[in-house]
Amino acid sequence: MPKYAIIDGFLSQDLHSQLLSHALGSADRFEPTRVRGEGQAVENHEIRRSWACRDGLAHLRDAFSGAVDERMDAIRSEVGVPPFPVGSFELELAAHRDGCFYRPHLDTHTGPASVGAGVRALSLVYYFHRQPCGFTGGELALYPFSPEPPVRLQPADNRLIAFPSFALHEVLPITCPDDAWENARFTVNCWYRKTPAG
Repeated sequence: MPKYAIIDGFLSQDLHSQLLSHALGSADRFEPTRVRGEGQAVENHEIRRSWACRDGLAHLRDAFSGAVDERMDAIRSEVGVPPFPVGSFELELAAHRDGCFYRPHLDTHTGPASVGAGVRALSLVYYFHRQPCGFTGGELALYPFSPEPPVRLQPADNRLIAFPSFALHEVLPITCPDDAWENARFTVNCWYRKTPAG
């Protein structure tokens, strides 16, 4: 089983509230997510159905990145990823509404072309949503290296989950009966890339 780390209460209440306000107030800035196709990113609703914000975290990016950096040594150690030179740090603000999902995949194979940017080594997902929660499902299914059922990790509010980017994982389908934007399951998806060799 791939090692993983869970940190509850990851962000301060103030930063959590700011991030939620940003996501709720940016509905018109979200567009359908894409996956890697042949030579370019394409929409493929058989593989992934969700929404991503064109503005990302906007003015909150530095504060969020700082919160991750503060705990990076502990996260990497718990996940079992040895130290590596960081080539880049990617962030994606995503929303999952009624019927959204992401089929089993490896993050090393799903991001933009890694030429010049290095290969993804460490994946992190930060979950946040309004209270009371307006959706069900949406667990992160993390698959073992054997033909056994995956571990299902709950998308609890203000929770960060980290795992190696080579680990097979899946976003299980989400049910949100009224499909209201304010009831979406929001995430900040993060990837650390190794500095390219050479």
